[in-house]
Amino acid sequence: MDLQSINDVLNDLREAHYKIYELSVENKKDISVLDQSLIFLSSNAYLELKSLLLLIENKAYHGTYSLCRSILEKFIYMKYILEKDSINRAEDFQLSNFKLKVEIYEKTKKLYPEKVPPIDENELNEYKKPFISSKDKYKWYCINGANSISRLFKYFKENKYGYYYMKYSGETHSNDSITKFIDTFRLKDDKEPYDNSEVIYIAFEAFSDILKLLIDHYNLKEIFTSFNVYKEYTIKL
Repeated sequence: MDLQSINDVLNDLREAHYKIYELSVENKKDISVLDQSLIFLSSNAYLELKSLLLLIENKAYHGTYSLCRSILEKFIYMKYILEKDSINRAEDFQLSNFKLKVEIYEKTKKLYPEKVPPIDENELNEYKKPFISSKDKYKWYCINGANSISRLFKYFKENKYGYYYMKYSGETHSNDSITKFIDTFRLKDDKEPYDNSEVIYIAFEAFSDILKLLIDHYNLKEIFTSFNVYKEYTIKL
């Protein structure tokens, strides 16, 4: 797939994403916490996909695995939220963001008290709230013992994405520095382009599946049946 074809697919996905929310959310008087969470997750996944392709377009590949892995995370988060008890799970998702922010604030304040400005009292109050749906004290997602992202992929039988989530974890945790360093200079010497086809494929496919989740949730199958992203869309490199 050449760069023009990649950008064409990206444009199709962007237009589909916009159309879904235009049809389902834009005219609502009240945007629910579930709508908000789906918008946050899918919009960020799109921006990560766009960033990934910008790196590849500029012949860079460091960072592409981390971006793809983050898209996979957002897909499985959305699948978990939409499985059942969706409003409560969406509230837990947003609460987890407040909790993480406060936890980082508290740790930073202890280490660098002179650098940290005061935090909003409302956020501190949010931090104290327990999760509604999760049985885990620290994780907002927990179902049938699935209290890690890897186990969520297993629980939902998304084994292919689970495999790539694990495969791309080295870059995220800086455990593949030696391999990436060697590969970079080998490619420079050999003057061969790096094969990014796998990560492009997985990122496109995962974001397409995010759109499918939205289409199913908002009952837009009839509108999108003929649109290639929902039924006929496949990526062939």
